[in-house]
Amino acid sequence: MHRKGVDSDMTADRDVWRSRQQTRVPTSQMLFDRQNVLCSRAGHGDPDNDVPKAAVQYFAPGHLSMDANEHTFPKKATTYVSFSNDGNELMVNLGSEHVYLFDINSGRRPILVESFIIQHNHGNREGEGKQPAKNGTTSPANGTSGNGTVDPQPPLPDRILQLKEAGNELVNKGEYIAAVDYYNSAIAECPDHAVLYSNRAATLMRRGWSGDTYAAIRDCYKAIKLDPNNVKSHFRLAKGLMELKRPREAHECLLYFKDKFPRHAASHAVFLLQKDINVALENIETLPDEVRATVGNSAADENEEALSTSLSERQLRAAALDYTARFLGHCNTTTDIKEAIFLGPHSDFVAAGSDDGSLFIWCRSSGNVARCLRADESILNCVQMHPTLCLLATSGIEAVVRLWSPRSEDGGIESRVVADLEGATYANQQRMRSDPFEAMLFNISFAGGGERDLHPPACRTTYVHTRTYTLTRT
Repeated sequence: MHRKGVDSDMTADRDVWRSRQQTRVPTSQMLFDRQNVLCSRAGHGDPDNDVPKAAVQYFAPGHLSMDANEHTFPKKATTYVSFSNDGNELMVNLGSEHVYLFDINSGRRPILVESFIIQHNHGNREGEGKQPAKNGTTSPANGTSGNGTVDPQPPLPDRILQLKEAGNELVNKGEYIAAVDYYNSAIAECPDHAVLYSNRAATLMRRGWSGDTYAAIRDCYKAIKLDPNNVKSHFRLAKGLMELKRPREAHECLLYFKDKFPRHAASHAVFLLQKDINVALENIETLPDEVRATVGNSAADENEEALSTSLSERQLRAAALDYTARFLGHCNTTTDIKEAIFLGPHSDFVAAGSDDGSLFIWCRSSGNVARCLRADESILNCVQMHPTLCLLATSGIEAVVRLWSPRSEDGGIESRVVADLEGATYANQQRMRSDPFEAMLFNISFAGGGERDLHPPACRTTYVHTRTYTLTRT
């Protein structure tokens, strides 16, 4: 009897198992091919169905991916990543650096010397090139027509001209931070004028924040593309490469400059730059062969890190795609959980926390700080937007979660608005560029004297405060 009961129980269990198997997805259908999977994305998803198919793709700011050995400390650790609503852009908050925006579908590798410069110089070396171009003319290789003529650019609109002149005045006064903001605003409204990019490039090289010189080189190429006869952009390109300690690339660009603009080839500024380039090239020639081959060529760097990785890994790193935009002003050195997010239904704004406790909100089109709010008394780490409401939550070291919502511009004064944006951004940049040991001491708070309590404090209650803010810049 006992055995019969056991058999009946087993039969019942088999029936249950069979019924469950009939409702399950076949094993063959559970297996999938990575190429055929359509991933669900946040926001509006991926209506264009253009998710990159490659298994691995690296993204890195050009000045870091090409000079990996020059920035060993502090490490550039990513503290947060987020996608745009359509899933086509990736935002990265990079520790000890800035916030960067990458296009995951049509990004471009960083280039220090464009192909038209190399082709022109190579043709001249082999004696197969055409006669040197007269001053003010160019060749089809750099985006102009075959007859060597360039259509003049239209005059700047009155408002853009005022922004440009205001930026020029600030540069003359040495106020480079504010000058860059004016050029940013002008370019956001009028992105097709070479003089705006050329002026911003000169100002960035003078300001000298992390990545500014490389950003200036990008601006020079943009200006040259819009106006191939922009003399200043060609010269600033060679000068910027020299400041990046790239004498070989600077030499190529200066050769192209002197051949393209012979009237300026004998100027004193060109003479001094050529002298610096020659000295740097001579110093490279005195190095051992194994060291000389790696100078200015990060892809061939044979340091310990490169030797510890595979060839495929090094190739992937060398093929890293460059950023499309960057947002500066905050400080991200102390905590490794500092977030950065998109704001608005069309991702028109970008927000991130900072080591100084401020909430930085940038205008995406210009890259300027639209609003800076005192959101934490110590360090602000977390910034998150409500999925359906216009409500922003922030939190940090302080035992408070603050909720922020827009309000009408009634002329009222917001007590937590940081009025001195230039001072706040400058202080943050100085902090990121300070000596690591000094930064560590700066972040250490004194625990007290001999009377201090040695017992750990009780857990603190987290409070939620609700405040309002506006995105218009004062």
